[in-house]
Amino acid sequence: NGTVINYGTIIGEGQINMYGGVLANHGHIDLHGASGHGTFYNTGTHGDDNFYLTTTPCDHDYENLGTVEATCTHGAGTQYRCKTCYYMRLDETSGVLPHSFNNSHNGMNICSSCGHTTYDEPANGDGSEEDPYQIANAGNLYWFADYTKNSSANAILTADIVLNDGTFAADGTFTATGADEPSKPFPWIRIGDGAHGYYNGTFDGNGHTISGMYVNGSFGLFYDLYGSVVNLGIVNCYIRVDGGTGAICYWNYGTISNCYTTGILSGSYSSGICDTNDDGSTISNCYSTCTFVYDTNFYGGGICGTNIGTISNCYTSYDTAIQDNDETASEVYGGVSADRFASGEIAYKLNGSVDGEGNWTAGATNGKQAWYQKLGENGDSYPVLAAAEGNTVYEQKTIDCGGTVVACNYYNTEEEDVTQPHNYQVQQDENENPVFVWSEDYTTATLQLVCSRDEEHTANVEVTGEGITWEETTPATCATAGVRTY
Repeated sequence: NGTVINYGTIIGEGQINMYGGVLANHGHIDLHGASGHGTFYNTGTHGDDNFYLTTTPCDHDYENLGTVEATCTHGAGTQYRCKTCYYMRLDETSGVLPHSFNNSHNGMNICSSCGHTTYDEPANGDGSEEDPYQIANAGNLYWFADYTKNSSANAILTADIVLNDGTFAADGTFTATGADEPSKPFPWIRIGDGAHGYYNGTFDGNGHTISGMYVNGSFGLFYDLYGSVVNLGIVNCYIRVDGGTGAICYWNYGTISNCYTTGILSGSYSSGICDTNDDGSTISNCYSTCTFVYDTNFYGGGICGTNIGTISNCYTSYDTAIQDNDETASEVYGGVSADRFASGEIAYKLNGSVDGEGNWTAGATNGKQAWYQKLGENGDSYPVLAAAEGNTVYEQKTIDCGGTVVACNYYNTEEEDVTQPHNYQVQQDENENPVFVWSEDYTTATLQLVCSRDEEHTANVEVTGEGITWEETTPATCATAGVRTY
């Protein structure tokens, strides 16, 4: 019910509801709708999705704001502003100055005067399935995100991509660690913005990571995903959003496989991989150790907030929810402990597969698998997608005498399975005395043994000769027989 003046771009998932007041749009608005009563001045553009506001014409009563010097965004001239609708007009007397691209950062060229940024186009690839764009740095990735607003193309990472070199606190505070890193993080712009279309290609991480992704009020790496994302790690991200989102995408209508996410997700509906996995869509062989920061209640999920499709062989960690930005963590249901991640168990299981009945089958360990992990001191705390010398994970089973697997251990070398021997114990009666079966002449006694690991496994020990002794515990009389105890 006040005054909103827009000279730039407003994009979001909500809508504008006016209860009076003034909306003056001199840029671009792309929301899910706008309605109500009030005054709507419009010299810009807006999306057509339920935009029900009626434009109010303005005769423009200008006031002179003085002269301005030429910059890289406008020429020199006299600046005027309408007193009614706040429309700005510049009567230029000279042309604009060129941008000062003297600050290049990881494939991004930044104008030191206005902050305008251009991105390096990938040097290789044409976006086809046969020849995907090869993403080699942050600038290539931003270029790809901007390019795919109007087109779906295929891409493959050829290196680990660093969007922001630093660390994020739970409240989003950024601390730069790179020598030439700006003090403020570059915001991510997402692939497939929804206003122009949705991503329908194949994005192959090729075992690499995207680190330092910073999102404040938008979505993850993708908006809605209709294609596939494979073999990708998103690490050290910070995403804050009031609605639902995931580190990889908002809604998944496609396929996400062999991916993992780490970092901070702020919002009660945030999830490690995606907000919603739709009918017919799949998430497989993925994990997330993201920390969730929420206000009052947490409605997200370690992997996904709402699942209508198929999720198989995926894992998330314990103790990853922080309420009100404090340090008291609460358990995310269904999580896996950090010790199990560090042991190599999850890396080994991620290389397997689960069928429709929930049966897990071991995967490859011959260098063709997706997941690896260096175990032991100075090893990896969590699985990685990059192969290195000695980081294949093998499983060693401990099998009891009945053929049941009772324990599993994991190593970076192949170890033979261990079969436990029978652990025989003497069978005892109710008084805890050994139970013997005697021959009729008391010359042979059979002692029965029972395996403590499996009672169906028994063995007999036969005692004869000098192994048997006796004593006359009750002497015989002329009226009664004597009693010998053997």
